[in-house]
Amino acid sequence: MTFDQNAAANPITNVQALYHGQPRFVILVSKGTGISITNDKFLNTNNVDTVVTGSATGQATISGNQFTGVSTPWHDHSSVYTSGTGTTITNNTFSGSYDVTAIEVHGDQATVTGNKISGYDRAINVVCSDTTFSKNTVTRALGPVDLWSVVAPGLHDVAVTGNTLRQDLTGWSRQFRSLGLPMPSAPATQQVFRDVSSKYPFVRITVSGNRS
Repeated sequence: MTFDQNAAANPITNVQALYHGQPRFVILVSKGTGISITNDKFLNTNNVDTVVTGSATGQATISGNQFTGVSTPWHDHSSVYTSGTGTTITNNTFSGSYDVTAIEVHGDQATVTGNKISGYDRAINVVCSDTTFSKNTVTRALGPVDLWSVVAPGLHDVAVTGNTLRQDLTGWSRQFRSLGLPMPSAPATQQVFRDVSSKYPFVRITVSGNRS
């Protein structure tokens, strides 16, 4: 199935409204088990999150999909935002135009493998313990993998292994200048980093075999 949000004819005119009562999504699944969102196209999107699965979901699969969109005016965005338990995100293609985040995972036991992600500040925000992020290809990123420990007792048992993590610091520097914003400083411009806003410890975090 193809979902076309028609961003050109359906623009965001008030960014603050997105976070104060007028959010925009394409698919929002609040609860359920065994959800499968596969082989779809999400085109010309401009929203807060394109595909969302809530904390009352289990064993959701998001696979083989294509995501393209814009963030105009520039705003926080995740193409896939998941919570719940046992989420699998695999073999999707994300084509951003200086978008913020391709994938953000909360909850527990997420598997993120084989995705192709280009043109996003961050390929993934990992807030989900017991998570595997492996064999993904990331290009034109700023800080590809953000490890974010904001849930007690802390982020644990996360493996970031065997990925291609290519950055475009020059391109992102131009983007921030065009927005009148300063370029983020380290660690947010590293391949894999621990978010400075984290409130809890990091335990058993494995980062190995990644290349640029």
